[in-house]
Amino acid sequence: MIKRAHDEAYQILNENKMKLHELAKYLYEKETITGEQFITILNKPAEIPTTIQ
Repeated sequence: MIKRAHDEAYQILNENKMKLHELAKYLYEKETITGEQFITILNKPAEIPTTIQ
């Protein structure tokens, strides 16, 4: 049961990796985020990186 939950969580995070990077970048630059800004980032199409940093 734990292995299945871990695998599911890993899959969800992996599928949303670009969104997580966008949120991290925003927080790195601004340090804080409102709920509205968070939802805006989540709902817009993921940016495809031109370079890996």
